[in-house]
Amino acid sequence: MSELTREQEEYVKENCEPVDLEGMYKEMLDECYGTVQICGMEYDASYVLKEIDPTAYRCGMSDYEYCEELMEIDGEYYMPNDVEMALEELADLQEEEEEEEEDDD
Repeated sequence: MSELTREQEEYVKENCEPVDLEGMYKEMLDECYGTVQICGMEYDASYVLKEIDPTAYRCGMSDYEYCEELMEIDGEYYMPNDVEMALEELADLQEEEEEEEEDDD
């Protein structure tokens, strides 16, 4: 997808829900690896990795972000399909406004 204009970015931020990248990553880790037992206690895999090896956790999350191909706008991440739909809505609204202006002339 090409660079977004400021107007497009604002429309996306107003009309799309940003995703929780870290939450998605934790959920993926927990689904893939389940729980981990340490001294008879059970912990989510995401919690254990983050606490025991924060560097590996951050590297993994960075790789996950890259693979998910999310769109970043002002530090927030959005699903590409949501952004596409919002941009289509914006284009339709702009087209309607132009038609109304032509009708007024």
